[in-house]
Amino acid sequence: MLAREQGFASVGRLAEELGVSESTIRRELHELREQGLLNRVFGGALPNNDDLSFTPRTYAFVEEKRRIGHRAAELVSPGDTLILETGTTVLAVADALHTVPNIDIVTSSIDVVVNLQSAANARIVLAGGTFDRHTHTLLGPETERFYADARADKLFIGVGSISSEGLRDSNINAFAVKRAAISAAACVIVVADHSKFGRGALATVADWQQVDVLVTDTAAPANQLANIQKFDVRIIRA
Repeated sequence: MLAREQGFASVGRLAEELGVSESTIRRELHELREQGLLNRVFGGALPNNDDLSFTPRTYAFVEEKRRIGHRAAELVSPGDTLILETGTTVLAVADALHTVPNIDIVTSSIDVVVNLQSAANARIVLAGGTFDRHTHTLLGPETERFYADARADKLFIGVGSISSEGLRDSNINAFAVKRAAISAAACVIVVADHSKFGRGALATVADWQQVDVLVTDTAAPANQLANIQKFDVRIIRA
């Protein structure tokens, strides 16, 4: 929301749009400020220039993301139809898909398209929508409708935060698109490095009952992984 508005967002408005209490919003904004993701001011928050920027995250935990991407790609079978959602860890999955034969890839990520543009093994379908310069993705009602009509064998999805409740994020502009993509896939595979565990994020995108597989790295906290496994989520540590 902060990126969309390019200005002040009040606690009251955030609480109304997200359907949570103002105290929850204040707590989450405090955590996001501690992470340097926004500027906290009286009554609300202002955007940090890097709050949703793709580039700084590209250089964080590169080796972990590479391992996660390769391990996640091993779950793909020839002939699969895949949805590759957005994020740097999903892009690491795309890196590892260049040799999997005869796959169809559906995505709203411009970076995924660029990554796979020379992959002769893959047919790529780009969802429609409005370009978001912060995340290099297409968003909005057109993208949501596209995924609502799509059907895929597997979805690879990144996430801003992992909690005991499920997948959380702060980019509320992308919530509906992520939820539509989850509904379109027979198998939902979350790819996330250990830094995503316990991070502050505004709202839940999906609960663990909607997730089939979590691919993470070996530094992911064991106690939180054990809690996630209670929801019959398969855990893969790369």
